Amino acid sequence: MTADSCGYCETKPAKDTCSKCGKTQGGIDWFGAAFRKLRLRKGHPDPGILCGSCAGAITGKEIGEKVLGGKD
Repeated sequence: MTADSCGYCETKPAKDTCSKCGKTQGGIDWFGAAFRKLRLRKGHPDPGILCGSCAGAITGKEIGEKVLGGKD
């Protein structure tokens, strides 16, 4: 951290970057923010900002567990 920076700008992830896989693509920031807001509203753990592939993997796994009688 430099003397004239707040530290936040140096620690936040780059815009449009997936928190899980690191993919950089336009639109990830708004999609990830919407997905994150929905997950938090439903009481799930904070997933971070995710791309569509990583978000789909999380929801697909949860649906599979419910169908197969795993976790609720």
